Amino acid sequence: MPITTVKILKNLPLAIASTRAIVCKYKTSRAFKVFETFAYLKTITTSGKIHNQFEHYDDFVSYMANICGVSRNTMYTRIQWLKDFNLITIQSKTNSDYVKSITLESWDTIALTYGIKPNQFYEITINETSSKLEYILRTYVIAEIQSRLSYKFSQFVSNNHLIVRLEQLLGKWATIQELAEKIMLMQRSSFKTWSDSYDFWHSLRADFNCNIYTLARYFHFDDHRSSCYLKKVLTKHNLIQVQARKTESRKATRKPKSIFSGNTINLNLIWDEVKKIRVWQQPDKIIITF
Repeated sequence: MPITTVKILKNLPLAIASTRAIVCKYKTSRAFKVFETFAYLKTITTSGKIHNQFEHYDDFVSYMANICGVSRNTMYTRIQWLKDFNLITIQSKTNSDYVKSITLESWDTIALTYGIKPNQFYEITINETSSKLEYILRTYVIAEIQSRLSYKFSQFVSNNHLIVRLEQLLGKWATIQELAEKIMLMQRSSFKTWSDSYDFWHSLRADFNCNIYTLARYFHFDDHRSSCYLKKVLTKHNLIQVQARKTESRKATRKPKSIFSGNTINLNLIWDEVKKIRVWQQPDKIIITF
């Protein structure tokens, strides 16, 4: 496949992540493959219409298959999937099976369908060594989840008038991510030492990483093990890095309680019978590498 730059609407990956259907008794998500194909086809037309310049439809399909980096037979399947998702319309000659052209749905209509903002795109450069666009779109789902959690945390800090207090305790910060890292450092420290500020620091939900169960919910996986497999695949394709995070404490005796609601905060605490210590198992840190 030649080097090309494709566009995909921002927040579309997260919007389609829950689109799953039963195929041969197993649930699978075709949406990422469908929009992979759609994005490639968008690169060869500015009008939204792809004209058939070939004598035979089979040659036309082979042409599109080459653009999309799939086999001809797979392209036939993808065309049907695109029709199922209402992303293309096929125009044929009157009283004939000959396909004149294929019209691609507009990005504006797709934005309206999935309830996302129009005219905001990721631009993704694909070359011979790139991972499949399908996997890149799946990675964007994780990136968009992290972005949403970051935004919610920023709003939470601002709306609860914590900024001044946090500046007194932690000093200035350049980005919301830097603030979050400082808070998580204090969370680990308070867990280890069982400090008086234990409940305060853990009341600030500054971790933008999902555990495997939350990730499964976003992707509508039936089994959380699918989340583990997804991380394994994306790591293999060098799209993410995964870092395990554990903190040990000989002093912590309970889970923290929110200073805002009084509810217990559900930390994943494990008792290590051998070491006789508590272990706080945080969700893996996922670093997007593109």
